[in-house]
Amino acid sequence: MLCGRRREIRIFMGNLIYHNMCTIRISNDLMDAFIATMGLSGSFLAKSDFEKKFVVWLLEKDQDFIGRGTIAFDLCEMPWSFIGFHEEKSFLLSMANGVKSKNGWDKLSYAPNEEMLFSYIDRFISLLEDFTLGDVNERHRLDWARDGNPLYRLGRGVWVDECNTYEWVRGENSREIQGYAKCSTHELYLTYFGCYLCKN
Repeated sequence: MLCGRRREIRIFMGNLIYHNMCTIRISNDLMDAFIATMGLSGSFLAKSDFEKKFVVWLLEKDQDFIGRGTIAFDLCEMPWSFIGFHEEKSFLLSMANGVKSKNGWDKLSYAPNEEMLFSYIDRFISLLEDFTLGDVNERHRLDWARDGNPLYRLGRGVWVDECNTYEWVRGENSREIQGYAKCSTHELYLTYFGCYLCKN
């Protein structure tokens, strides 16, 4: 059984978070704030490898690189595992509630519209609460893992901080990054696009 409603995405282009019959449509600016604040909260809370993977996976949903108004994902496309499902779900709920506690907001260069953002966070929490072990599709996590940690997808190399702009430097002699690198300015985990907030 395929997760998500691919046909609906093609008809209604825009930023969507969905599962089964529930869909959250988000404007471009609110999606940026949603990803940034979830990323800050998750980067602050994440301790284990699987928690960091969820944060990096979400921060990859960057409109400036993927396209404005084109971020869309089904909850089952996240890197869930059957064995760790309950811990993973608990962590994502903690991330979302961390946004409402304004974890890491001191790193933002703007003040999000709290009323609107928290309304979408509440809807995301509701979507997560309805997500069950039976909804998990490990194929997405395995495909993502097969392609490698986003920090490694460009091949051997190292992140270099040049005036707060991260650049992936290739080279046979470059050290392989171990673990998950963070932006020294915003303390966000880096994706293969660099830091989600440095571009702002």
